Amino acid sequence: MNPIYDNKLRRSLTGALIALALIMAIYPTRSATMEHSQPKLYKVTNGTWGSAGAEMLVEKAAVKLRFDCAEGEIPLTLRKDKKGIFKVEGTYTRRGFGPIRIHKPPVAEPVIYEGKVTGKLMKFKITVITTGDVVGEFTVTRGQEARIRGCR
Repeated sequence: MNPIYDNKLRRSLTGALIALALIMAIYPTRSATMEHSQPKLYKVTNGTWGSAGAEMLVEKAAVKLRFDCAEGEIPLTLRKDKKGIFKVEGTYTRRGFGPIRIHKPPVAEPVIYEGKVTGKLMKFKITVITTGDVVGEFTVTRGQEARIRGCR
């Protein structure tokens, strides 16, 4: 065999292998991307979910919550995984007794709403992001009216 031809062939093959390795690094295969893809999420049923002390109004693009002496909001569509589990960021605003003070309005705290939907029942807990404090744990039922007491 010709040594000049062998060197050219070796360099061509080396270059092709390097190019192939770069392409594979930049464009992963379908199976590699499927392993790291997000699980399919399902929309939580719209409507009122209520109990004594808590109400969740699930709407198309947001969730509004009312509690005894507080309110909350999730500014996006509430979605759960196939096991019914959800975890989303939102806000929680504590209300005090009496009128709202002009120089001290209520402050919306960033919180995590996490829970599980099983049929018509939803259990969830609220955790303040900045402190890790659990505000409370609630169980609400779809289609049930809430019984909310005002701050007295």
